[in-house]
Amino acid sequence: MPVDLYYLLMSFPCRASMLTAKAVNLEVNLKKLDIFSGEQMKPEFLALNPQHCVPTLVDGDLTLWER
Repeated sequence: MPVDLYYLLMSFPCRASMLTAKAVNLEVNLKKLDIFSGEQMKPEFLALNPQHCVPTLVDGDLTLWER
């Protein structure tokens, strides 16, 4: 089952997360987040990540994000 990765392509930590996932053959469902239109402030995303930052990785009940 793939994990969800919320990302912004121009973010270095997001690209590092994507490269690491590829290196370890982790199946990732990429979910582009448009921070310029404020998608990171929507209630659905804030429920996942109250820090409202990317990358955010969701694997079932486990959610990790970059600080």
